[in-house]
Amino acid sequence: HASPIQVQLTTLDSTGKEELVTYTVPNKNNLFTKVIPTGSGALVKSDRSFIAFSMTDTEMYTDKIGGGTEMLGGMAFEWGCALMPTNQLTPQVLVGWGHGCTGNNCMGKTERSAVWITPMEDANVYVDYENRGDPKQYGIFPVKKLQSIRIRDHNDTDMSGAIIFATKMSENTHTGTPVNIASAWGQDPSVS
Repeated sequence: HASPIQVQLTTLDSTGKEELVTYTVPNKNNLFTKVIPTGSGALVKSDRSFIAFSMTDTEMYTDKIGGGTEMLGGMAFEWGCALMPTNQLTPQVLVGWGHGCTGNNCMGKTERSAVWITPMEDANVYVDYENRGDPKQYGIFPVKKLQSIRIRDHNDTDMSGAIIFATKMSENTHTGTPVNIASAWGQDPSVS
């Protein structure tokens, strides 16, 4: 837009409470960025049209062995994705390709890539890692509205083909009322 627009951003604060802040995006020649707290999803709204995307980025890195800190902006494990309008979210995700590491060889370490999930209301998130349709095989994660979790398959390091779906947390059953979720697959900078 040629003139500034108001954008509302809802995230979770460090205590897990929803926080709504309104920002002014100056005009079409400017980008507006906001760091979202770790473990939080984000809901972005405006009465004007806009384009939003997420960048997963780690600027500072602490060497756990030496205790030093260095800048690592622009590293290969940084990635991004377009945000989906809420009317296009669904309660179920089929992971098309979700290797945990390059060539799916994690060399005995934590999978560097994960499926990131954020529900639109309090939900139980169910994961059928091998897409077998057997409720006994589901991994179950209770997740609060706008909380962001990372899901990995520690059995074979491969989320490819997994089905992830969400139902209302209060109903506590995989056959309950569906809850829409946002999802993405990408590298986790904290273990990359």
